[in-house]
Amino acid sequence: MYDKKLRVEKLELVKRLIRKNDYNQYDKTHNECIELGLNVRRAALDKLADKLALLDKKSPPKLDFEKSPEHMVNADIAFGDEYAEESRDFIQIGNDLSQQAAKTTKTYESFEEMEQRQSEITFELGTLKIKEHELLTELSQLKHKNSH
Repeated sequence: MYDKKLRVEKLELVKRLIRKNDYNQYDKTHNECIELGLNVRRAALDKLADKLALLDKKSPPKLDFEKSPEHMVNADIAFGDEYAEESRDFIQIGNDLSQQAAKTTKTYESFEEMEQRQSEITFELGTLKIKEHELLTELSQLKHKNSH
């Protein structure tokens, strides 16, 4: 598990270096990676920089800040499994945290700051999706081994 986390952190570091060097300064980015002790293939770095540039330049989806998120979990959901009480407590804690976050929502001075934050959030959500996929794969493998 620590290896996966370390790989994700290294990838994040490489992405920050690519962004810092304006996506197309491949030699400079490669040299900085080597200086930091990261073993990166140059061809893979070039491809990653190009893909990252496309992803970052892609227009983010328009968000309506007036509406409440549709994906918010409602604490009144009825559960049919043996973990019903724990699940309700967990969801209630999640709702409390999201209410606290709503109270401390930052206002942005410029449109560029808001766009930057949207990009950061989108990137973090992508990272979480990758971690979720890895965990689900591991869980599936464990269940498969258990069934035999």
